[in-house]
Amino acid sequence: MAPNSFTFIDWFEILIFWGLFIAISPILGKYMANVLEGKRTFLSPLLGPLERLTYRVAGIDPNEEMSALRYLSTLLGFALLAGVFTFLVLSAQHLLPLNPQGFPGINGRDALNSAISAVTGTHWQTLPPETNYSYASHLAGSTLQSFVSGGFGLAILAAFSRGFSRNKEETLGNFFADFTRAIVYILLPLSILLAVSLIIQGVIQSFDPYVTATTWEGETQVIPQGPVATEIAISQLSGGGGGFFNVGSAHPLENPSALSNFFECLAMLLIPGAAPYAFGALTKSKGQGLWIFTVMFILWIAGLSLALWSENHIFEHIKVDALLEGKESRIGIANSVSWATVATATSNGSLNSALGSATPISQSVYLFNLLAGNVIFGQPGIGICNFFLFIGLTVILAELLVGRTPEYLGKQLEWREIRWIGVGLYLPNFLILLGTAILAMRAGTGHTPVDFTGLAYGVASVLRLNGSRIGSIDFSQPFYSYASSIGMVLGWLLSVIPPLLIAGHLVRKRIYPEGSLEFALLNRRIALFCVFLILAFNFIIYLPLMLIGPLAQDIAIIQGGS
Repeated sequence: MAPNSFTFIDWFEILIFWGLFIAISPILGKYMANVLEGKRTFLSPLLGPLERLTYRVAGIDPNEEMSALRYLSTLLGFALLAGVFTFLVLSAQHLLPLNPQGFPGINGRDALNSAISAVTGTHWQTLPPETNYSYASHLAGSTLQSFVSGGFGLAILAAFSRGFSRNKEETLGNFFADFTRAIVYILLPLSILLAVSLIIQGVIQSFDPYVTATTWEGETQVIPQGPVATEIAISQLSGGGGGFFNVGSAHPLENPSALSNFFECLAMLLIPGAAPYAFGALTKSKGQGLWIFTVMFILWIAGLSLALWSENHIFEHIKVDALLEGKESRIGIANSVSWATVATATSNGSLNSALGSATPISQSVYLFNLLAGNVIFGQPGIGICNFFLFIGLTVILAELLVGRTPEYLGKQLEWREIRWIGVGLYLPNFLILLGTAILAMRAGTGHTPVDFTGLAYGVASVLRLNGSRIGSIDFSQPFYSYASSIGMVLGWLLSVIPPLLIAGHLVRKRIYPEGSLEFALLNRRIALFCVFLILAFNFIIYLPLMLIGPLAQDIAIIQGGS
């Protein structure tokens, strides 16, 4: 290969991907809004009986309204039950069916870590799944909990939107109704459609025991299999990103072709990209949805362009064989970079190549996507709520410049909302910096910038609910296992609690007529101001971390040539 090696096909695939994503997002967003509002959709005749059966069996009245605190406590209680259920399944998998390989039960520490990662949508894997988890554990610990975590995110989106759309009320809807509708009408049909598409492409779906094969060299090789397609489909759609195999979507039985790679990568963006439009429809302000999507898209494309440029021009300073190491050679470097950028922007965490093999500038992009705070599309539902924290900051600064009380969508942002905006913005960043410092001190001296990047990325990946990692740091050690469990809980709570409490305060307020800033928020200048704040806020906080890690590594490569 030579410099500037990306081909016309690479760029054509990227443009087709962008075009399809832009076209689908508003359509899916409108559909999601109708579902979360409880309106009739084209799937209601088919899936309506399943929704009503769920309410009847669970004894739920979907019309019963909940206050913000009750909505939040119900969500947290349900998450706790889901975590306990997953922990018990993993611990007792040797006693359960669907274990043809006879795997023993998972030890308590790893079972706790896996249960927390599944419920929070992180899917932080401390054990290789194909050599430790039975089919029952895959179904209950990854597939089922991906539906649960995705349902949580969409329910939070529905409740958060009602904080703006309702006028002087006390309630945010019914958690169980929102959760059920999100799964039945959004996650379930999309996952079935994607799973069938993946099976057609060659992703396996089986409950048979592993196959023992003889290689050309006469050696024996165990080929794992299982219900892969169904797990990957919902994992990609819900933002979990958990892989059936330890190498994730770099495995040919999980991602066998360029077309399956395209489908899986697009699936990661579908719901996060539609969420801004759904928010606009739910708050009856479609223009807001468009400009929020535009800001997210600009940030994503900027990072993707920088990473692609880095991978394409680093040939001048590095050996070609070193550049290709760890990349997805079946579908090209461009698709590896695109996938990683999408996975970190949506906090999905799935991989089709080794992030540690990316150029330092690419690693900086991936790391920044996590550090930015789950706002460059982010996880389904949660991303748009976290993005509001920067909207709030933009509104506060813009309004104060003209001497007015900050307001957004007709609701005034007063000290209670500003307080939780501050908590949501600053506390996760403080924890990331603190966690990185603690791990760096624990690691001691004699480590390279690559090792520091791996530590910082690991901390950000846990607290931002991503689940991927860079480098060779062994996070399966007891200390890292317990620390990551605590980090995932804290990261998830800081993504859930501030938006719901902000919505709880806003829903009680009167909706005022739209002021001048309301129209200005549809202006390109305000959108660019929001982009600037996101970049400036994170660069100010994380520039030292970037200098010590990936940027120092990049300088070393340029000076050393390898």
